[in-house]
Amino acid sequence: MRVMKRMAAVALSAALLAGAGVLTATNASAATYGCQRYQSYQSVGGYSGYFASYDYYDGNTTVPVGGSFSYAALEAQCALKSLGYGITADGYYGPKTQSAVADFQSKHWLSPDGFVGPSTWPALRYYAADQRAGCGVVAAGAAPKVSVAAVPMGC
Repeated sequence: MRVMKRMAAVALSAALLAGAGVLTATNASAATYGCQRYQSYQSVGGYSGYFASYDYYDGNTTVPVGGSFSYAALEAQCALKSLGYGITADGYYGPKTQSAVADFQSKHWLSPDGFVGPSTWPALRYYAADQRAGCGVVAAGAAPKVSVAAVPMGC
């Protein structure tokens, strides 16, 4: 048994010395996050209705930018994913996220600059929500948020 352990240790050492199986910052994959949607009824930025939230960022002023992780970028990515954009919710505001935002903006009469700012946040949250009554929505200031996973069928 000791011989087998020793052989395994030698094989592992040789593989590590050869560079196999070593994760570095350049080849490690980024973490991805879940997008659990919650909804509430609000009036924000000229929109009245149901607004989606993913509990990563709830403001309207932070503009996520590339280069580092942010919860605002993660919130925007989750909303975009719920709208059918094929992006990864990893919290890094890269070219794919920026392109998806610009596309969303152009389809919703917003200036297509590719950045989620004070005029885009309300629109993004509004369109990411299910606007049908009874679809997991809780009135603002009422009981805790209800997950869309717990809503009636058809929502």
